[in-house]
Amino acid sequence: MAFITEANLQYLAQHKYQTTGYSKLDNILNHFWLWVVSLFPNWLAPNLITLIGLICMAGSYLIMVPYDTTFTKPIPSWIVLLSAFLQFMYQTLDACDGKQARKIGHSSPLGMLLDHGCDSLSSGLLALDILQGLSLGIKTDTILMFCGVLGVFYMATWEEYHTHYCRTQIGSWGVSECQFTVITIFIVQAIFGNSIWHTQIIYGFTLEFVLIYGNLSVAVLMSTIMMYSVFTTTKDKLGAFLRLLPLIEMTISLILWQTHPMTPSYGWLVFLTHSVIFSAICSRVIICSVARMTFDWFDLCAFLELLLLIENHYIKVLPVATSVFAFSAFVLANYSIFVIGVVNQISNYLGISVFRVKLKQ
Repeated sequence: MAFITEANLQYLAQHKYQTTGYSKLDNILNHFWLWVVSLFPNWLAPNLITLIGLICMAGSYLIMVPYDTTFTKPIPSWIVLLSAFLQFMYQTLDACDGKQARKIGHSSPLGMLLDHGCDSLSSGLLALDILQGLSLGIKTDTILMFCGVLGVFYMATWEEYHTHYCRTQIGSWGVSECQFTVITIFIVQAIFGNSIWHTQIIYGFTLEFVLIYGNLSVAVLMSTIMMYSVFTTTKDKLGAFLRLLPLIEMTISLILWQTHPMTPSYGWLVFLTHSVIFSAICSRVIICSVARMTFDWFDLCAFLELLLLIENHYIKVLPVATSVFAFSAFVLANYSIFVIGVVNQISNYLGISVFRVKLKQ
């Protein structure tokens, strides 16, 4: 079944992508990004650049998994540095795919949607990078930080759905600043080791505390600004609130995962599955915004995740390991069908190839 209705496909070609502009760091890095794009051959499809960037981001986390699955053991310094480099590659390619599209005249709504979808997956991978790379462990404050990272991205897509502007910065602080902050933290980790985060700096507070709650404070501030932006402009305030329910539902699930018996040994699978659900929901929000469809806040996978956690915690009839692995497989299959279906539907309607470009004579 097609996700986008036939009547709404026409709005894809009419969509104009609008952002809040470049941050200060974006303006500095723009010269580097333009130089990188000048090295790209014209036959290199922008969507392929987007995909390679996502692979780099996935690699930045997956290279750490063989060394620890509990988020508590220090990762070798050279692996942490390699992870930081792969994050930098993702950040660079993420900034260059749109420039390549404009350079060769192949900008399309499909490219924008793929970029957003990859970004939503990358936000979960970024949170996993922080937990794994810094060996912070699974506890209340790190789960809250995970919620903060995902929450800001969801709020940005939620705001874009209602205002049709993609927020890339607040004040002088934008997406690039956030990404380079994490890269810098990884470099510090590689040089000084995990023990540096336990250093007390002021009033007995450690660097870990400042890192976690500083991030959470920024996330709360940004989310508050975006909520104010939406609720002061939209007429459908009840509908806007209902579209926040998936975020509330996923936050409750993350908190329940903290004490789940599978998390100590299979936290990587647990949080990756959660990130895939998150990406699917954010992708639906963006597609509905572009195609002018009403976003239905109910999501089957998010609902099943919460049911599974409630059952495993309180009812305890299903075998825990089997139910979690089966659920993860279902989520991955459902997400794959959704992505392939939407990409094929849009590419067929617009008459464009996903990963190839037709060079003009």
